Amino acid sequence: MVSIKELKEYLYIKNGELYWKKYAGQRAIKDSEAGSYDKHSGYSKIKFRGKHYLVHRIIWALHYGVWPSKDLDHINGFKADNRIENLREVTHQQNCVNRPKNCNNTSGFKGVIYCKASGKYRARIGIDGNRVCLGYYTTPEQASRIYEQTADEWFGTYRRR
Repeated sequence: MVSIKELKEYLYIKNGELYWKKYAGQRAIKDSEAGSYDKHSGYSKIKFRGKHYLVHRIIWALHYGVWPSKDLDHINGFKADNRIENLREVTHQQNCVNRPKNCNNTSGFKGVIYCKASGKYRARIGIDGNRVCLGYYTTPEQASRIYEQTADEWFGTYRRR
């Protein structure tokens, strides 16, 4: 891993974005934005000294003077918003809780699926690596309320609202 001292020699932060301090190669021109958006992951990445880094991790390291020891969470859920006030160090589980509902969700509510066998909506949540069933309900709204209450109790400010 590159040293923070070397990062500070070549890069600076401005408005949550990373810029080159000096010429560092064909695509790394002084005062140009460093890194590029990766449409598959949704994160901005940079190649430095032959190695790939996530821009938000470099911003954290430059700001605090140490590499993050845990995952970094984008509080507002927008992966391109790398302002330091939008980043927080979290456990992997805390980071997972801040995800939006799955793209294949058909109930319209996070943590809620329709069970054909019972004809009801099941609320389920992941806690400490385990899937916990919160019960079966007549409407998706009822199941969602239980999911939301449980998520608030277990994850508080780390969960996506």
